[in-house]
Amino acid sequence: MRKIRWLIYTVIIGLIPFIIRLIVWWLCENTHDWDYIINEVDVVAFGLVLHLSIINELENERRLDPKWKTICNGISIIMLIMFAVFLGISYLEDVTASKMIGINKLKALCTVLSVVSFLFCYAVYNELAAIEKKNNP
Repeated sequence: MRKIRWLIYTVIIGLIPFIIRLIVWWLCENTHDWDYIINEVDVVAFGLVLHLSIINELENERRLDPKWKTICNGISIIMLIMFAVFLGISYLEDVTASKMIGINKLKALCTVLSVVSFLFCYAVYNELAAIEKKNNP
């Protein structure tokens, strides 16, 4: 049940900007640019939501191995910092329009990190669901 709640409350909510962008792209007659669908800020927001959910979920768990919990929180904190840096770079690029930053490279990097984050978070929630199932048969 924990994994399903995570998928509904975290993953789908985190994907709302992407879903809205996809709907707008589909509805608009003159927007056929595929680059519009994936926006680096939306992808970064998704990654931030995922890792914040991990930190929040692990914070109140007392039945976990402390070492595993620390490693998971540490990875999430590092990823949060990375996503925050990429968010700042995205905002800087939007404001300055300097074209100093390869926006397609940034978009690709953020997308890859978000996919990795999703897989990491899924693995953590899978482990938490297994622990919950073992403790509550």
